[in-house]
Amino acid sequence: MEQLSALADYVIRRALGFAGLAAATLMLSLSFDLALALRMGAWAAAATLLGLLIQAHRAPRRNMRHSELWALAAGHRVADELPDHRRGEVIAAVMRQRLIWHAERVAALALALWLLDGLVLLVHALR
Repeated sequence: MEQLSALADYVIRRALGFAGLAAATLMLSLSFDLALALRMGAWAAAATLLGLLIQAHRAPRRNMRHSELWALAAGHRVADELPDHRRGEVIAAVMRQRLIWHAERVAALALALWLLDGLVLLVHALR
C-alpha cells in the first residue's frame, strides 16, 4: 500500500510540477507589479486546488484501468499484490486520499500568496 501511495504521489506531483511551471511563468511575466504577480499566482494556485478537488471527487467513480497510476502499479508489480475483485477500488481510494493531501498543501500555498498580496497592497497604501 505504501508503494502505491508513492506511485500516486509521483503521478500527482508530476502534474503539479507542470501547473507550477505555468504559474511561475505567469508570475514572472507580471513581475513588474509584485502585487499583481502574487494575485495571479494565488489565482493559479486556487485553480489548481479546484482541479485537484474535482479529481478527488471523481476518483471513486472513475475507471482506474485507464489511468497512469494503474499502468505504473502494473509495471512495478504493485497491482499484483491487491485482490483482483477490489483492485480498482483500492487504487481509486489511494488516489483520492493522495489528491486530497496534495490539495491541502496547494490551498496553503494559495492562502499564503493571497496574504502576501494583501501585505504588499497594505505596504503600498501606507507609503
